[in-house]
Amino acid sequence: MTFPTNKLDFAVCLHKKLQSQPLEGDRNYRAGTLPDDIAFDEVIDWLEEHQMRGLRDDQQTKYIEFSPPPRFYGSIADLLKAPERRVSVPHSFYVVDHDFYYKEGATEAPSKIVRYIAIAQLFQALAKVADDQRSLAGEKVLVFLGAKKLEVTSDYGEEDLVDLKGLSSFNDSFINTETHVDQKKTILRTVLFSLFEGRAQASLKDVASKFEDFAHQAEASYQLYVSEFSFQKVKAEVEREKLEFMTRLNKVFSDIQNQLLAIPVALVLVGGQMKPGNGLTFANVLIWLGAVVFATLMWLLIRNQKNTLKAVKTEIDHQWRLIKGEHSQVAAQFEESYYELDTRYKHQQRLLFVVFALVISSMLLATFLLVWHSGYRFNAVLSWLSSLSECFDFNPR
Repeated sequence: MTFPTNKLDFAVCLHKKLQSQPLEGDRNYRAGTLPDDIAFDEVIDWLEEHQMRGLRDDQQTKYIEFSPPPRFYGSIADLLKAPERRVSVPHSFYVVDHDFYYKEGATEAPSKIVRYIAIAQLFQALAKVADDQRSLAGEKVLVFLGAKKLEVTSDYGEEDLVDLKGLSSFNDSFINTETHVDQKKTILRTVLFSLFEGRAQASLKDVASKFEDFAHQAEASYQLYVSEFSFQKVKAEVEREKLEFMTRLNKVFSDIQNQLLAIPVALVLVGGQMKPGNGLTFANVLIWLGAVVFATLMWLLIRNQKNTLKAVKTEIDHQWRLIKGEHSQVAAQFEESYYELDTRYKHQQRLLFVVFALVISSMLLATFLLVWHSGYRFNAVLSWLSSLSECFDFNPR
């Protein structure tokens, strides 16, 4: 049999040929029984020559132990043990539990190998825009400087390997480019500081888990830069407008809260001051007319507040149309803010309706008391109320 001259090639070939057996003790060794068509002595000589021979072997049973060379790993976890390998993919390596031999330029690989290569490429991409790169206890660390300092370590494990969708287009747009290089570096730093606000350190697994947001915000910020805008500036403007609109919406109801206290007071006065009599009395009618005036004023007040509410809503809708028209690339990121404003608008509408219903109810009760104290009973009261409803319209349109 002709053996490969490369240690890794030979180790992979021998591993596949061996009828593997469990190995006690040092896990760095591989063990198994050679098939009959491979010469035992030739394999031992090759291993001896390349210093890969194991602790023991048996010619009679054709049992062999050998020490795998560098880049021969039992699992992805073994591959990721060394900090250097987490951020720089070896030009070739073999992973036993995936039975995959990677060689530089390979286009097909198991999903975890693809994710490993992608996350290492992400670190290399970030390294090109970092302000400094250093080692800390063997760990690779990228340093980004701004208003504060952010360190991104190379820490991640097999369980942190995720799909980095869009990494290739991200690299083409922001890393492997000659257009607006400095501006793009600034954008990437700014987005990193935004994603990890309040933190002095993040890990590569943190960046990978938020890569979709990271890439999306970077692209949105760049599109705004091209349009001579800043994403943060637009965001600050939207937040300021949201606060102002929310205050104005709340004010629509808070402005009439004091007047609302008059509703129970009016009912107490009407109920307590009206006296029984034979027919309509001057005193009862006068009290009832007071209730009518009160209800009318409250109706006008509610109608005015409803018009104010509509005016604020019109401004909100206009502002949202401007955002969607002028900043269409990032409009979706502000949709939640305007949804909250719309929810608040509907809430204030319901509150005004409740107040209107209370005013109408107090007016109906005052009318009922007037008719009752005048000596009429339910049939007459119903007839009276029916006639009254045709004369007055309290709909606050």
